[in-house]
Formats: sequence, C-alpha cells, structure tokens
Amino acid sequence: MVKEYKEAFSLLDKITLCNYKGRIPESYELFLKLIKYDIKFNNQLDTKIIIAKITEFGESFKTVKSDIFVKEVNRRIKENRNSLFLRIIRQEIMYNIFDDVDLLLKVNSIDLERFPFYPEFLHYKSIMLSENEDYQDAIVYVNLALKYDPDNAEFLYTKAMTYLDLKNYDKCLEIIEYVQTQYPEYLEFKFLDRFVLQAEAIDDTKEELLNELNDQRKKTMKLLKKQQINYITLLGIFVAFLTITVRIATFNYQNFENLSFGEILVKQIAINSPWLISIGFLILVLIWIHYKKDIIIKQF
Repeated sequence: MVKEYKEAFSLLDKITLCNYKGRIPESYELFLKLIKYDIKFNNQLDTKIIIAKITEFGESFKTVKSDIFVKEVNRRIKENRNSLFLRIIRQEIMYNIFDDVDLLLKVNSIDLERFPFYPEFLHYKSIMLSENEDYQDAIVYVNLALKYDPDNAEFLYTKAMTYLDLKNYDKCLEIIEYVQTQYPEYLEFKFLDRFVLQAEAIDDTKEELLNELNDQRKKTMKLLKKQQINYITLLGIFVAFLTITVRIATFNYQNFENLSFGEILVKQIAINSPWLISIGFLILVLIWIHYKKDIIIKQF
C-alpha cells in the first residue's frame, strides 16, 4: 500500500509538471497510468494529504483545457464505481477545465448519490452553489461538510467567504476569529479579518452614498413634478383664454339682437359646441399627461 501511495503521488507530481510545461502527450500517458490506481482514504490525515496533492494537480489543468482526460477517468469510474480516488480526480480536473456550473453540479450529484456523506463532495457542492450565487444553500452544504470534518480549514474558509458574499460580516468575522484562535497555523486566515473589515467599511460608505443620492433624487423629482403641474395649469388657462377671446372678437351680435339672454346662451352653446368639445378634449389630454408623468416619476 505504501508503495502504491508513493507511485501515485509521484505520477501526480509528474503530470502537474508536464501540464505546466505544455507537454500534454506525455501528461496523458502518465495519466493513463495514474487512473489504474485506487488509493484508499484510510484516515483523516491520509485524506488531507491526498486531497491537497490532487487539488494542486487539478489546478495544472487550467492550462490544458482538454476533456480527453475526463473521458478516460469516466471510463475507469464505470469499471470501479466505488473509487473515491478516481471521483476526486475527475472533480478537480472538471472544475479547472469547464466553466459550466450546471454540468459540474450534475456530476457532483452523481458522486453524492454514491457517497452521500463524503465531506469533500458536500464541500464541492457548496462551492458550486456559491458560484451560482445560491448562497443560502451553499451554507447548508458547507455546514454538512463541517459536520463530518469539523476542523477542516478549507471548509471553514469557504463558509467564511460565503457569509462575506451574503454581506453577513459578523458571521464571517466570527469564523475567522475562531480559526485564528484555535488553529493559528492556518495561514490563509491570517489577514482575512482585515480584508473583511475593509469590505464592510466600503459597503457602509456605498450605502451612505446611495441614501444621499436617493434623497437628492426625491427632491429633484418633487421639484420637476411641481414645475410640471404649474406648466400644465398655465397652458390650459392660456388655451381657454385664447379660444374665448377669439370667439368674442368674431361674434356677430346683430344676428341675435331680438333674442332674450337665455335664447342667446342656447344659441351660443349650439354654435360653439365644436370649440367647447375641443377645449374639453384638450383639457382631458393635459390631465392625462399630468397623471402619466406622475406615474413615471413614482417609478424612480
């Protein structure tokens, strides 16, 4: 077993080096040898060492972008469905090759069906959900991962970053403080609290600026609305005054000198009905414009 570990670790290192140097054919040949192994995760220490090595190996595939490796590992998984080693290798390669989060979640679900309580797969799902901005579910899955591996620094880091994405700075800082106190050797947490405090300060500044802009916008809209009402009112009065003036100036009183006031009034209404209807329609249009603009202003 020790010999298998050493050989597999050596192959992981060689493949990583080949990928970074662009020697893909050589990397592929070494990869075919690697996936013949089925390294067992006997204890927590073994698991952490192997995962760290596979993670480093997986990152080298960012420069490869070839799914031929995925096809080969899938073929081997069909032959050995209970191999955690092969599934984690596939997970790390796919994460660094593909950008399709839905595809990655689908493959992760297949792995969780086979190993529903395996913390690495639960943690990986949390990462994918965060990338999909589904932060609440991401917290659920990272908590499940921590249930089976409570002191895993990577899991705690993911949880802290997810709370940061949620802008829950208190929870984020609480996790950071816990890790810095209990596990000072976890260097990734060393300056993280400063970063979170800076993010919180920036967020507060943004909120204050947005509130100030919102107040200014409301004042501007109120002023525009007032000016608009005055404009419409004056326009309506002007049109009505102009119409009445024109009608008075052009009215022929001689044709109605023998009529009473009431008869003249009826005649005038009959004669000027088109004008009165036009004025009424114009006033209705102005009122409609006023309320339409009012609705638009409220949308801001």
